[in-house]
Parts: sequence; C-alpha cells; structure tokens
Amino acid sequence: MSIVPFAYGESSTGNLTVQTNWQWWGESIDGSRELAKMAKSEGLKVMLKPQVWFDRGTYTGDVKLDSEEKWIRFEKGYEEYILAHALNAEELNLEIMCIGTELKEFVLNRPEFWEQLISKVKSIYHGQITYAGNWDSYKLMPFWNRLDYIGVDAYFPVSDSKTPTISEIKKGWKNPTQELKEISELHNKKIMFCEFGYRSISNCGKEPWVSSRGGELNFEAQKNCYEGTFQSVWKEPFMAGGFLWKWYPDHEKAGGNSCKRFTPQNKPCELTISKYFSE
Repeated sequence: MSIVPFAYGESSTGNLTVQTNWQWWGESIDGSRELAKMAKSEGLKVMLKPQVWFDRGTYTGDVKLDSEEKWIRFEKGYEEYILAHALNAEELNLEIMCIGTELKEFVLNRPEFWEQLISKVKSIYHGQITYAGNWDSYKLMPFWNRLDYIGVDAYFPVSDSKTPTISEIKKGWKNPTQELKEISELHNKKIMFCEFGYRSISNCGKEPWVSSRGGELNFEAQKNCYEGTFQSVWKEPFMAGGFLWKWYPDHEKAGGNSCKRFTPQNKPCELTISKYFSE
C-alpha cells in the first residue's frame, strides 16, 4: 500500500508547513508512521509517498519561485520534510520511499538540489527509492539513473468518449505504452505507476487527473478504463506494478453506487482490479 502524508506550501513565499493542527491525522509525519506500523503488522508492504499541497489551488508542477531566497527557503523546508520521512522509512524497514510527486518546475530549475537530496536520502534510508513524475513530464526528469524505479502518475488521456469501449482505451494507450517502454529501456529501470485511476463518471478517460466531484455517474466508463489500462500495460515486461488512487480505510462505507470519486471500492470496477492484481 502507498501511504500519502502531506505538507503545505505557499507558492508566493516558498514557506513549507509540515505540521498543522487541522490536517488529517494520517497526513502528518507521526500519523503516517503509525499507519505504516499498522500496515506492516498486517503483513503489507509499504511505499511512503510524502507530498506537498500548495495554496490557492496551485498545481504542484507549476510552482516556480521568483527569487533565490525563496528557492533556498523552500529547499530547506522540503529537505527537512523528506529526510524526516526517510528516517521513519528506515526505522520501520519500509520497502519503498517516493521522494517527490509532480514537482516538474522544482526539479528542472533546481537539479543540483535534487542530486544532493537523493544522496542524503540514501545515507539514511536503504530501501528502494522512486519519484512520481506526472504523465506529461516524467520523461524530463534528470535523475532516473539514481533511483530504483521510474515513477509515473499515470493519468494519460486515453479517450474522448463519454463511455469509451475497451478497444478505444487500448488504442489510447498505444503511444503512452511505447513511450514508457522506450524510457524504461533507456535507463534500464522498470516503470512503476505511483498513482493511477479513473473516476466513476462519463468522459473519465479524457482528463483522468481532474478531481472535482461533478460529472455524470458512469460505472461502465470507469470499469472499461481500468480494463483497457490493464490489458494495455499491466503485463508488459517493463512494468513493476502500480498503486491505485484512491483507497479509503473504512471499506464498507467507501465508494458505492452513488460515488463519483476515484475510489473503486464497492463499484463494478473493483472486480476488474481484483482480477488483475491477483494475477
């Protein structure tokens, strides 16, 4: 399972707040540590995936600070945040740690920072390391040769149809699959989907990253998107696997026949996912 704690960034100042008194318990450093302990006690393997949520709805990958002072401030906070999680990951013997998620401008503008961050993480944590590059920028990341997996948040647009057929989804995956194969071979690393999933609404394959709660309820569209995705990439030799977005802890009350959100819980697509994961 992937555990996803959050810190909160200010896109105008570079300030990063790691601990708050209002966030969900499981999003905190201490809460994510306890969740990981609980998961390990149940025999589960864990990827720890700390993320940053920016103010005013700013997309993480677009954050580009406008002064050296702000970059240094943000880098200091981010390094402390990641290394605190790396220490927990090492102490709990977690299998994988993801050191960043969809931080395109941060990576491209501050590559030296990321080189030294990777070295510092490796000096603390001795498990496997990845980074979650967004579907439209993962190929630009300069450090894949230093990580164990090429991590991708795989929200590739695969169909414009309201209720796409499985064949349409497979057609939509043709180019992304080829690109994933090429970058895997280039770096001799397997691809890991750090996030992938579809909402249970019409047109869910058009812009799969959109997380608003609107839209027309459509379980067939969601199910077909999953089936077409699995048929396209799941058994490819370059694939290491993937983590569903998103799964909630109270399973009996999660998802269900009126839910339009990403979770596949208690929806028709859950059987599809179970089939492929069990293989």
